[in-house]
Amino acid sequence: MKNTILVILLILIYSCGNKKAQVRPIIEDSLVKNSIIKSQFRLDKNIDLLKGAWAENEEDNALFSLDGQYINYADDPEQYTYTISGDTVILNLQPTAKLFIIKITKDSLWFTDDFNEDTTKLYRRK
Repeated sequence: MKNTILVILLILIYSCGNKKAQVRPIIEDSLVKNSIIKSQFRLDKNIDLLKGAWAENEEDNALFSLDGQYINYADDPEQYTYTISGDTVILNLQPTAKLFIIKITKDSLWFTDDFNEDTTKLYRRK
């Protein structure tokens, strides 16, 4: 019994002093981390996929539309400009917002933004 307790204490002491045990690994399953760190996707080469009206599902009204130069929100009459850098759409709002594109197809847009880490999936309105 004493030997078991001694072994457990030695393991605890070793693991507390082990610097590798204190490093928090990057969560590989996180879409945000994969999008920002590992993405080889270049949105600026696929700009035409981004143009159009985007909604939360195929039946809803569009939340916003992108035309290559401006973003138009359905509930705001003002137009805002945006720029593209790699896999990121930078919206010229106050404050500036960034959309990190995870996946884009002719019918869907997956992104996260710098205000929350949840993934948003939108559908192209036709």
